[in-house]
Amino acid sequence: MASPLQKPYPPPLSEERLLALHADIQDWQLTHGSLIKMYTHNEDRAVLARPIGVSMFPTLFPKSCFMHALELQQSYNELYANIAEDEDWLFEALQDLILTDPFIGALWGIHEKVKEEGYIQPLTLGIFRSDYMLHCPEE
Repeated sequence: MASPLQKPYPPPLSEERLLALHADIQDWQLTHGSLIKMYTHNEDRAVLARPIGVSMFPTLFPKSCFMHALELQQSYNELYANIAEDEDWLFEALQDLILTDPFIGALWGIHEKVKEEGYIQPLTLGIFRSDYMLHCPEE
């Protein structure tokens, strides 16, 4: 995909430069905690981790579409918050996953334990992530 300046994107790199860039990215991840824990190791007490996947060259995204997504975000935040506060609806939607997915089951277990112990304060904080796909119809 070419930019408005018609420069090639992603930029062409020699294999040597590509490997150096990859190493630089992984070094940054290691020093900034951008890691994921690995569970497939033999030692019970060892903690192994690896850098998470990242994009070397993010997809170009038109500013007008970005601004539109920004305008939508407030509505999505309100939707997410309302869903999170509707425990009956949330359980109905997640009950099959709670029983079959260990991660979701563990999260629901934490929720149940906190609810059982009693909430200490009425405040909540929502950190929401939204991914958007851009449709480019063929001309």
